Amino acid sequence: DEEDFWSFVASHKTQSWESLLGSLQELDLTNCPVNSHIDRLLLPLAMSSLTSIKASGTGLSGSTPKLKEVNPIVNDEHVLDFTFPLAKSLVMLDVSRTHITKLRELPVQPNFGQVILMQMEK
Repeated sequence: DEEDFWSFVASHKTQSWESLLGSLQELDLTNCPVNSHIDRLLLPLAMSSLTSIKASGTGLSGSTPKLKEVNPIVNDEHVLDFTFPLAKSLVMLDVSRTHITKLRELPVQPNFGQVILMQMEK
């Protein structure tokens, strides 16, 4: 359940997630057969500071999770309007050639971010 996941992630210190991913800025999964709901890709990366995720042709499906202004429970208390680091750092998300059905919010930086939903054939 997405709500339980947010509570779990928010209750763990950012440093532990940063040490897991290090200084990784770009993740390119183009044409890798992920074949799952997009939550399974984005939720584990929510505490990262990635700037680019390329997931074209991965078989991802579903709708993007909410990364901004969520209300997780941390230490039995609600945290209001929490925004995950990924929502603050992501500039490019390529989900072309996938089965994404809905973008709840554009999970990239406004004004200069880019979401690629479809690639035109050359």
